[in-house]
Amino acid sequence: MVQGVRRRAAVPKNTRWVNEMARNGSHGNQGFLAITGARVVDGLGGVYENQTVLIEGDTIVAVGQDIPVPSGTTGIDAKGMTVIPGLFDMHGHLYARGGKNITMQIPAYPLLYLAGGITSVRAPGELDPEAAVKCREDQASGRIDGPRVHTAGPYFDHTSSSISWIKGTDDAEQALAMFERWHDRIDMVKVYSRIHEDQFKALVKAAHAVGLPVIGHLGSLTAKKAIELGINGLEHGLFQMSEFRPVDMGYGQVETLDMECLQLRRLIQSIVKNKVVICPTIVVFQYSMDPDFRPAVENWLDYLTIEARATREEMAAKRPEISPDQRATLERAMDKQLRFTKMVHEAGGLVVPGTDPVGPAITPGWGLQRELENFVRAGLTPLETIRAATYDSARAMGVDRERGSISAGKLADLVIVEGDPSRDIRDVSRTRKVVLGGKIYDPAELRKRALGQIA
Repeated sequence: MVQGVRRRAAVPKNTRWVNEMARNGSHGNQGFLAITGARVVDGLGGVYENQTVLIEGDTIVAVGQDIPVPSGTTGIDAKGMTVIPGLFDMHGHLYARGGKNITMQIPAYPLLYLAGGITSVRAPGELDPEAAVKCREDQASGRIDGPRVHTAGPYFDHTSSSISWIKGTDDAEQALAMFERWHDRIDMVKVYSRIHEDQFKALVKAAHAVGLPVIGHLGSLTAKKAIELGINGLEHGLFQMSEFRPVDMGYGQVETLDMECLQLRRLIQSIVKNKVVICPTIVVFQYSMDPDFRPAVENWLDYLTIEARATREEMAAKRPEISPDQRATLERAMDKQLRFTKMVHEAGGLVVPGTDPVGPAITPGWGLQRELENFVRAGLTPLETIRAATYDSARAMGVDRERGSISAGKLADLVIVEGDPSRDIRDVSRTRKVVLGGKIYDPAELRKRALGQIA
């Protein structure tokens, strides 16, 4: 048994209501779904055996043993399987470089996210922000299949950005004018690596005034300074903190960091005190730093167009070999990133998983499953890791009242997997059914629709 795990029957608070509903049919029998015989990992640290999850419409109405099921209810027999809350990818872009060019990957990426049990995606800045907003609206209205999307829209950066296609601004006044054009259409503000301090200050003040969080891929500002100025989330962990990795220097600089130094310990204290969300995106650095990166799924090339697949095969043939010294540097730097993730978690900070799948070898869905393995490798337990990808991510997004755990009153965003991920996190990848707002999806069918679609 996993240490600290509760394996017992959950007693729903609304059993009387369910009994009355079953007796008199006052709510009718349409729109009910019952998942029966399942192990439930609730996202809060609890594990319960032989459970029924009863859903009406898009909402969970009861969870526990001996739940009365109205006649005519659609049923899923999940005996021997586990139900977990829908997963969050907290750095899930909708664009990638499939072949020669970077392009938006809609509908392929939404289909693949959902197939992997990801029912909510935080898209922190997009190549085409209008397309990202439309994707969010199309998913919400049922015009496309995919996860719930929270988008930052455009990146906010100084002119000229280190990324050629990001349209930066020259000063705080221009940054605010851009914010005014977007603030009522986005779910957060994303600042990028060359933002100036005056622009940053102005954006934080304006965003907070309308209830929007600010997250950042930093460079020009240190993490310490950004926290002092009010940032809400830091992306990419140690690898994007200029006090530890100078701007435009190799990631190997992190390998020399003393993880017990006073500067780092004080920074972690500030992260926790100010409730700054950390999204370390470990998997994208494994992808970008290691020529021998093992793709998140073996047949990832099948999801590319014929043209993109040919380009990727050409690129793979030209990738340089890595020397033993380079390999050692890479491993030491990555070990520091893993240790930082665990240190923030142990200190009481909010650490959430994200993938940054701008390279399609970090295939959505499977990429998050790889990141969850990284969290366990960092020292979190499987249950802590599941919580990070569900309830903690919902907290970070401010949607924990409606999502992130399996309990009565929450939206019916669920994943049914084979095995027991509370013991072996790799079982998260054994997805058999995904339920989004009460609607059942077959992961195999979703992935079939995405074949050959990544350009």
